[in-house]
Amino acid sequence: MKSSLLLTSLLVTFNVFGASSLNQSWAKLHRDFNLKADAHSFCAQVDGDEVTGTNPHKKVTIASVAKLVTSLFAIENLGVDYQFETKFYFDGKRLHISGSLDPVFSSRKLFFLLSQFHHLGIHELEEITFDKNVKVFTKAEGYTGEVTLVPSSRTAANLRDFWNTSGWNKLKVAYNDFIRQTSTQVIEDLQLVRDLDDLHLKVGRVHAKEMNTQSLSGYSHLSPAIDTYLKYMNIVSNNYIADKIFDKLGGEKAFDAYFERIANEVSPGHLQSRTGYKRQERTIKMFTGSGLNTSRSGSRVDNYANCAIVIGLIKRLDMILEETGSAIQKVVAVPGRDGGTFRSRLRSERFKETMIAKTGTLYHTSALAGMINGKRGRTYFGMFHQMTGAKGNAKTVQNKMVEKVWESLGGAERFTYRKKTFFPAYAPLAPL
Repeated sequence: MKSSLLLTSLLVTFNVFGASSLNQSWAKLHRDFNLKADAHSFCAQVDGDEVTGTNPHKKVTIASVAKLVTSLFAIENLGVDYQFETKFYFDGKRLHISGSLDPVFSSRKLFFLLSQFHHLGIHELEEITFDKNVKVFTKAEGYTGEVTLVPSSRTAANLRDFWNTSGWNKLKVAYNDFIRQTSTQVIEDLQLVRDLDDLHLKVGRVHAKEMNTQSLSGYSHLSPAIDTYLKYMNIVSNNYIADKIFDKLGGEKAFDAYFERIANEVSPGHLQSRTGYKRQERTIKMFTGSGLNTSRSGSRVDNYANCAIVIGLIKRLDMILEETGSAIQKVVAVPGRDGGTFRSRLRSERFKETMIAKTGTLYHTSALAGMINGKRGRTYFGMFHQMTGAKGNAKTVQNKMVEKVWESLGGAERFTYRKKTFFPAYAPLAPL
């Protein structure tokens, strides 16, 4: 009973004094770095308490923080253990590929599959066909550019270029680099062919085609579980993976319907508390899974929400992952450990393994949102600077505000975290 009263007292202390102190820190830091605090948004919520901050319900562009929303959307609709499956059907020297919109059909995936064909004794394919759910983008793993479409012609060209070894030139160097940069454990587990001279595959025509595969035998390829994809996506802020997962889930319209179902759980009364919105606008709008801008009717559109909604969704992601026996640090970047967009930010030893976070940067936005595992409870936070030009001062303010939040909680507790190497395949091909 005494411990319960003590915890309640601590939380009340944070609500009354901590929130006020954080708002004062937010204002002072903006004065120190020549920014206007009232033009931007900051919010924080200790688990179980109401959202506090400066402009917490103001409409803001959320940039790549949208990837955290996409992560929740994916896990709640597909499940944390979901794996993308690609099926390979062989009929003599013909191959048909049936996909599930695997977003990481990259150069490393193609090299892996080439090794698998070698082990199956496949050295000539007169024809390769694939259905509409196979999208091959060889740069998928490192892509942080604009929204990208992958037409069937591009998929066909990539399959032929990477699998027709007789036509290799620069790809010989690329394959050797691939083996050199891959860990011995992955090479052994996935049966990768080390010596380029052992690989021989002749490929003929490659084109898109829907096909009845009921009478064909074949093999199945499974991706890693989707939480592994999401983790990699969030660490490096990969736009392609985010957009393709969002599209697989049904895109903009499907997200609208999904949020309608959960809105009152995430932020009760959000329609009454929000500011800066037009009357007909949704409280959160996702046009892309990545946070990149796109266009509607010839005009630019950006994902938007408000700080309170964003941290409510982060809290929901955290809770759902815990309920499934997972943890949010398995899906979102851990500053100080994961590198990526945090390779030069929030690297203090005292922060290590006490927080998760996601950055966001667009022409007119600099954002940071996440969770701190505080001694007084988990605290979800967000910061959204709406500005053009250089973002250095905004990022400095964000970094310093993380310190203020961390200190207001009396420090933070470390969570269990094991960093893993990412590879876009789960196991060797298995018979269907």
